Amino acid sequence: MNRRTPVILATALLVAGGARAATMAPPAGPSGEAPAVAAGAPNDAAANALQGPIVDRPPLFSPDDLLLFEVHAGGETLSDGLGAYSSRAGVFVPLGELSRLLDLAIVVDPSRRRAEGWVASEDNRFRLDLDSHQVRAEGKDFSLSATDAAFQGDEIYVRLDMLQRILPLDAKADLADLTLTLTPRISLPFQDRLARARRRIGPAGGAGQEAVTTLVTPYEAFTAPSIDINLSTGAGNHQPRRTGVYELRAAGDLAWTGLQVFAGSDSDWRLNTLRVLATRKDPDGKIAGPFGATLASVGDTFSPTLALGARSVGGRGVAITSAPLEQLNVFDRVDLRGELPLGFEVELYVNEVLRAAQAQPIQGRYEFLQVSLAYGQNVIRLVFYGPHGERREEVRRVNVGGGQLAKGQTVYSFGAVQEGAPLFDVDGAVAPAKVAGQGQWRIAGSLSHGISASTTLSAGVSQYTPRLDDTRRVATLGVATSLGAYALQLDTAGDDAGGGAAAIGLAGRVGDASLVVRHSEYVGGFIDEVQPAALGAAIALRRNTSLYADLVARLGKTDLPLSLRLGRDEFVDGERRIQANARLSRVLGRYLISSAWDYQRVSGGAAARNEMFTGALDASVLTGGAWQVRGGLAYELAPTARLKAVVVSADRQTAERSALHLSLGHGFEDGQTTVQAAQTWRLRPMDLSLAASYTSGIDDFRVGLQINLGLTFDPLRRRYRALGPGAASGGAVAVESFVDTNGDGRRQAGEQALPGVSVLGGRRPAVTDAAGEAVANGLGDGAWTQVQIDADSIDDPYLAMPPRTLRLTPRPGRVAVARFPLTVTGEVELHVLFQRPGQAPRGLSAVQVQLIDAAGRVAAEGRSEYDGTLILEALRPGVYAVRLDPEQARRLKLVMTAPVDLTVPATGGFAGRATINLELGAP
Repeated sequence: MNRRTPVILATALLVAGGARAATMAPPAGPSGEAPAVAAGAPNDAAANALQGPIVDRPPLFSPDDLLLFEVHAGGETLSDGLGAYSSRAGVFVPLGELSRLLDLAIVVDPSRRRAEGWVASEDNRFRLDLDSHQVRAEGKDFSLSATDAAFQGDEIYVRLDMLQRILPLDAKADLADLTLTLTPRISLPFQDRLARARRRIGPAGGAGQEAVTTLVTPYEAFTAPSIDINLSTGAGNHQPRRTGVYELRAAGDLAWTGLQVFAGSDSDWRLNTLRVLATRKDPDGKIAGPFGATLASVGDTFSPTLALGARSVGGRGVAITSAPLEQLNVFDRVDLRGELPLGFEVELYVNEVLRAAQAQPIQGRYEFLQVSLAYGQNVIRLVFYGPHGERREEVRRVNVGGGQLAKGQTVYSFGAVQEGAPLFDVDGAVAPAKVAGQGQWRIAGSLSHGISASTTLSAGVSQYTPRLDDTRRVATLGVATSLGAYALQLDTAGDDAGGGAAAIGLAGRVGDASLVVRHSEYVGGFIDEVQPAALGAAIALRRNTSLYADLVARLGKTDLPLSLRLGRDEFVDGERRIQANARLSRVLGRYLISSAWDYQRVSGGAAARNEMFTGALDASVLTGGAWQVRGGLAYELAPTARLKAVVVSADRQTAERSALHLSLGHGFEDGQTTVQAAQTWRLRPMDLSLAASYTSGIDDFRVGLQINLGLTFDPLRRRYRALGPGAASGGAVAVESFVDTNGDGRRQAGEQALPGVSVLGGRRPAVTDAAGEAVANGLGDGAWTQVQIDADSIDDPYLAMPPRTLRLTPRPGRVAVARFPLTVTGEVELHVLFQRPGQAPRGLSAVQVQLIDAAGRVAAEGRSEYDGTLILEALRPGVYAVRLDPEQARRLKLVMTAPVDLTVPATGGFAGRATINLELGAP
């Protein structure tokens, strides 16, 4: 801390560096595909249960969108950890922090939501005003839209394309490598600063990778479970006149495994679903099971899938894999499953393109099956909408490659499940089979081995029942390799019924587009469940060809995430099916618009020729306005052009802890219109909603009362906290912040708690209370997740932080414990004076000065500035001796005229000033 800096400038810089990610509510996403929207138009309010927090105004980004970018400019690395946000609305960077990295005289004034200053010279004035939506930069004035910039946590975040208009630089963000490259169009002050920094050697002389603390949360014999309880009751003027539904989720550790339990009722309070799942998970492959397993499960689980033949299905059984949890094969289509509370709907976005939606839970879950991903880094975003305006998001980032393993690496997967049969049969699910495979045991296993750095061999076996009374055994063999810059995969399969299959796939990137092409041939009636066209088909497939393209099309300065899927299926009787769909999203002003088109044509064989072309248009407000509006429209273009359904919803925060939800839906096919209104109160222990709906045509009127309660056990307080829904669906972390006076990393009696510290990365920011404790939940169930301590929420500049990024493997219902000890530090100001005989003393620059602690170690060092001054910071309390760097002193023949000692008190802070007098020593 440079005490010579003017007080006004120091204050402005401190304000400009305020907490930039505090108190965010999850953003509102666009509505789902039209059929899902139509299904979501409520006819029965009692069937909709409240989940999720009340949000007031959805911002352009959420805590899940936080990314740490490595910043490069002019051939230099300015930062390894610039916190920016990448969302559906674009990439947003902090203007104040970036200005300080570039040494620009731009200061953010949070009280006026304004940034002012100048760039390169005082004649080139700069001003950005969020309230008036006006910008002045490079001598020009222009307007600012609501999605160009956002104010959050005392910082102004600017979208990347707008940043290039207001600052004299070009900027490019690489989301795959997490790098931000800046190319100055003029000479900027930071280049001179970095040149000076290279001439200094000190603690801050070089930038290194930001340290990360990895939290280890071992499995225990028992932990108090986290619990979600959802209750809904309703009444109406039609049957059923009274309804009552409940859901219970609980998760925690039992017998050194993670245990998850779900119990759900029908509409008459009768238990009809019970799921139990025990798992062990370890991305490092050490404690999840034998032979380097990364995930093992028993109970209501899912079987693995093969490249050809058997797909993944659920049932009671066991499953285990050693496959990396964060990597997938681009030629495989992934199944996404998770918990979906009663009354919620969920939308699936892949790389910011709306791909699918589900309006109702299935046994308390959502399922998106056979989802294709792009080659490279993929962002999977799940947007959940509650029945009364609740919104939340879950974000997963998955690296998708060509299926090659490292040389010598072996990966296996195995599963055995009784298909469709729950572990506990509470409603007679294990009955005589009415669908293919119901109640039959499905066994599947695969083994892959990297024989070289570019080639991997795979083999698999399975027993499955693709049709009634038709159980088959299949074996597969495949190879994954490279063809130049492209991934190539060849697979073959044969079954015990005389069927066979072969497939070839090619994937790679062409420019900014990811392309995946796959062709399969079938003989002898082979049934490939992996192909959707084969499921339930009475006639066997002969061949299939598919093409997937994911790209970002650019119209001017607008990016259009676009997803294209083309497929052609041919059956043995000559029937041909052609399917094509396209999905795109675009930000228009402060609205997010998503469009979807689906085309299908059937010809040949015994089937009658038909053609169908449908579409959907969805829109939602990203930010701004007292009302948050969401709407969807479904239509058909062939065989006839007509509208199918329309739905509009509006939400408004009516008070700090209450919200109003209104919705209107109309089906053009049945002519029915449904109107719904709901008022929600967010009480301290629970959320409470009162809803009413009316449907015309059938004259149905219903009212409902809903209660949602989420309880998370706090291991620090040893009691439960009511932190909102999702407690049992994902992991959490309890943070204890305190001033560590003895440096042992654990809080002792008398050590001061540190309240007001913000923890970012959960469903919403958590802030430590008077005891220095906070719990951040909603961390999901992925391989890894990160939470961050907001450095700007710690006001005392003399408290040194441990690494502020915490990395952990989240587990449903499990609360990890993170100690966050801050240590007291001090700083000293040194003035190096050199005096020649007969001359007045003068400040001497570039002198390397060291502080030696009581153990004789170099505790700190640095070089004097142009006027001989030097600030040394982050010093632990104690007594230090001052000396010159021995090598430099010997080379320059400098000696100190008198010893200098410094004392940093136990309370830390500014320890004072000292003068180092130098003279020439003996030659």
